[in-house]
Amino acid sequence: MLLYMYLILTNAKTTNTHRPISFQAYNGEKFQGCLAVLFVGFVVYAYCAMQPPRSKICGTPNGPSVTSPRIKHCDGRYLAYKEHGVPRDQEV
Repeated sequence: MLLYMYLILTNAKTTNTHRPISFQAYNGEKFQGCLAVLFVGFVVYAYCAMQPPRSKICGTPNGPSVTSPRIKHCDGRYLAYKEHGVPRDQEV
């Protein structure tokens, strides 16, 4: 990408190799286009860097372990629960 921008800015497509390189593209639309491409690339990079990593599903390889008892529903989903408080046989 940098080589492409260098070719645009230096007008390297000319066949005359003895002619000095002209930097007239700085005043034109090509330079603004290159700046726009760089800006969009920076915004995309910043957006990707700010995204959190994907969460891992409990019980899968390289994922967190299942720490609560689970009940499997008839449609295949699991319900995890953890009881808190007084045990059922000791309640008032």
